[in-house]
Amino acid sequence: MTSPPKISTFVSDKATLNTAVTAGASHLIIDSPSVSLRSFVESDGRIDFSMYDELKRMAKEHDPKIEITAHCDLLIHDSQYTLLETFLTEIKRVNISSIRIQDPGLIPYLKTSWPECQIHFASELGNHNTLSASYFSEFCSHQSLSNELTHREIKEIIDTSSSSFDILVQGPILIQYSKRPFLSGRTEDTLHVPITKLAHDLDYPGREFIFHENHHGHFMYLYFDRNLLR
Repeated sequence: MTSPPKISTFVSDKATLNTAVTAGASHLIIDSPSVSLRSFVESDGRIDFSMYDELKRMAKEHDPKIEITAHCDLLIHDSQYTLLETFLTEIKRVNISSIRIQDPGLIPYLKTSWPECQIHFASELGNHNTLSASYFSEFCSHQSLSNELTHREIKEIIDTSSSSFDILVQGPILIQYSKRPFLSGRTEDTLHVPITKLAHDLDYPGREFIFHENHHGHFMYLYFDRNLLR
């Protein structure tokens, strides 16, 4: 008998956690704006990881078998290692041993500093193929597949790799990122306040590309969300 699909989703506070577990999610990815590039949670600029302890406790009270992963999709710059160490110290303290990353440079860093950590490599912006999936399987217990793969390519990767995999079923598709802020009127004092604007495609009326900025940088999203629910 084929096991039912596992539903993974992001949670950032009590409200999103309650929505997720009520809907039947079996894997919660705790999303802090301090270390999450793509978090849509508004940040006041302070570094605060106290949410991990409370959200994990709430999730386990609902279902002791629910999976918990800490999200850190930063593309780490040298100036951010202190932030990274603070993050790792906190999730170790609350006994979360699964981390979702997108910076491949963090793989050897984590393997050295925390060998027992379960690494979830989520590089949706990269070109995944059987060779790269096989390579990262040597270091990562789980991988997120690229949004560009066909059904045939996905099947081939899954059949030839020892990792487990997930794929984006519903959500926005990121197509560009820069650490620099590009939207006008941004200053160092206002970078922690996220803003969103739309760009209209003059050649295709109705297509509105989403531009979002937070304290991590500038993001461009496709004009539609991915939806594979059918």
